[in-house]
Amino acid sequence: MRMILEKAWRNFLKGKTRSDEISVFRANLDENLSDLAADLVRGEYAHGPYRTFQVNDPKPRTIRVASVRDRVVHRFLYDALISEFDRKFIHDSYASRPGKGVHAARVRFGEFARSVSRGWRRPVFVLHGDIRSYFESVRHAELLVLLADRDIDGWLLRIIESVIRSYESTPGCGMPLGNLTSQLFANVYLHEFDRQVKHELRVKRYLRYCDDFFFVADDREFLNILQATCASWLQSQLGLRTRFLIRDMIREGADVLGAVITPSGTFLRSRTTSHALKCTDMRQAMSYMGLTQSVHGYWTTQRLLDAALES
Repeated sequence: MRMILEKAWRNFLKGKTRSDEISVFRANLDENLSDLAADLVRGEYAHGPYRTFQVNDPKPRTIRVASVRDRVVHRFLYDALISEFDRKFIHDSYASRPGKGVHAARVRFGEFARSVSRGWRRPVFVLHGDIRSYFESVRHAELLVLLADRDIDGWLLRIIESVIRSYESTPGCGMPLGNLTSQLFANVYLHEFDRQVKHELRVKRYLRYCDDFFFVADDREFLNILQATCASWLQSQLGLRTRFLIRDMIREGADVLGAVITPSGTFLRSRTTSHALKCTDMRQAMSYMGLTQSVHGYWTTQRLLDAALES
């Protein structure tokens, strides 16, 4: 266990700014990892409290950050589970997965739209759904049942349960946005919906990125029926409330994960561009510049770089 935690610690550090809390943990690293390993092996591990702060990205969000000790456990769990879970997720699930991401999701969506419209020559519609307050709405008991069904060792499941029950938005519900494990568990929870769509409803052109999901079809009435079916299933089976929007892509384009996809190209939506251009921090600017690489955003990239260099 100690060697596994050392690997989890190294993975945890990747891309992290060296905060005071990390420095303090690192100063007594051997003792801290040994104590943590002993607690995990003896079944005495208990998740600690969270530190809370607000971000605007661009809408206000509450982020909860666990202690370094607990985040090492999150990394250990993620490393232990990701390969097994990732193999069982559907191909067109794109959030928090190796080799996937926003750009890949947009590319796939574009393939769907061009295929349905025969190269933008025929009608094509998109049904965009998302979950209201998704992370706050995940039911602990339901999530634990889904994880137990994956034949996870009992001692590991007890650690997972400690992490899951460490936070509640309402009694028995909620996952903190700041946890690495929350990203994995978010996919586990909605994988049941993915299975329903692909295996029971047999919808071909469907993709999901976390709690945003998209259906592409040439029949608007079909999407209206699908909307009602999906809303009912998500509410009854997973306790999730949804909102939907149907767009005519030929006339209006479609907002897909921060960019607008139209027959003439893919463009950053105006709100994202405006928020990006207000950014003065170099790291944030580089993040936005990465976003512009997959869209028609040359001039936005130049303006971001100029603003960051002048700050």
